[in-house]
Amino acid sequence: SVRMSLAEAFTLVVVVVCLRGLAQWRAAVLAVDLRLATVDALRLGLIDDLYRSDWSFLAMQRRSHLVSSLTIEVERVHNALAMVLRLVVGTLVLLATAAVAVLLAPLVGGLAVLALVVVAFAAARSTRGATLLGRAMTERMAGFGAALSDSLAALRVMRAHDASAAWSELVGSEAARVRDVRR
Repeated sequence: SVRMSLAEAFTLVVVVVCLRGLAQWRAAVLAVDLRLATVDALRLGLIDDLYRSDWSFLAMQRRSHLVSSLTIEVERVHNALAMVLRLVVGTLVLLATAAVAVLLAPLVGGLAVLALVVVAFAAARSTRGATLLGRAMTERMAGFGAALSDSLAALRVMRAHDASAAWSELVGSEAARVRDVRR
């Protein structure tokens, strides 16, 4: 029932697109700030806990595992947060789009919502498998990092005793274990 000229409609579309772009930019900046603050707090908290931990605990830890936890694993948290934030925003946009679709065309919109529910249940099942693979990847990467770190620490002794083939085999087998999980 609203009447507007082509120029007015075009201007309205441009304004809406610009506002949407600004909102998306602001949301992206906020999401990055949230992820970085969370990762920094996690990393610094882990470092503080490590510095205050009992010597008996520290003596049993491999340095490569500690470094991996403070670098690689914290970066994985950063990536997971990015995915969760993307999922939340995507879900909100999807819900709004579904609501508009149902309002505009109830039958077609309702069928689309039903299809989305089926896809969501299928995706939830695959998430459990991804969680198990993520844990396995953490363990395998720790083993690979430890073998690599140990081999580099023993490089002089390794070369002096001509043991590089044995170390190459060990590091290669750990890399194969990582590859199996990734595959």
